Amino acid sequence: MPAGATYGKAAFNTSSQNNLKLYTFVDNHDTGSTQQHWELKWENVPLAYTFILTHPGFPCVAWQHYFSEDKDFRAGIQKWQYRGSEIISGTDKTFREHIDYLIDLRKSVGIEYDDSVTVLASTATNYAAKITGTSGEIVVKIGGDSWSPSGTGYAGNYPIYSGTNFAIWQKGNAGVEPVKVKVVLSAT
Repeated sequence: MPAGATYGKAAFNTSSQNNLKLYTFVDNHDTGSTQQHWELKWENVPLAYTFILTHPGFPCVAWQHYFSEDKDFRAGIQKWQYRGSEIISGTDKTFREHIDYLIDLRKSVGIEYDDSVTVLASTATNYAAKITGTSGEIVVKIGGDSWSPSGTGYAGNYPIYSGTNFAIWQKGNAGVEPVKVKVVLSAT
């Protein structure tokens, strides 16, 4: 994000009264990955998909982020553009699996173009919002701050999915407790 911008401002701009006309996308053939115009830093692309696939609107997935060069290469396209088989930082999922997981979550919660978004946190380094779909509710955090939701259905819960600089909680779902690793140092 540019200096002075906040994650909350991004949410405000995409949660307007014109959601019926709002197609959200991270990248396409006219922008970053193929033309290298307005290109996002690669480490921010998974965060952008976390945002657009969990928020109201009509999200679109870029071909080159979903497919991998080894299986889905098309003639005339640069092989380096295909990122679908790369692992998302902080997870064990490939980019394609990350997108599939978020699409499945969107469907299970019933997130549509006009659903409710309540911004819960908005700072220069952290954004969190509650999204209420037709079949459930999630809280999404994007940013590196230590933040977690509270209240009925969330208190004491772990995220259902998380990675570097993002986490998602689902109301009424206890999530998965993070694996605790014990480090033992020995003098040899």
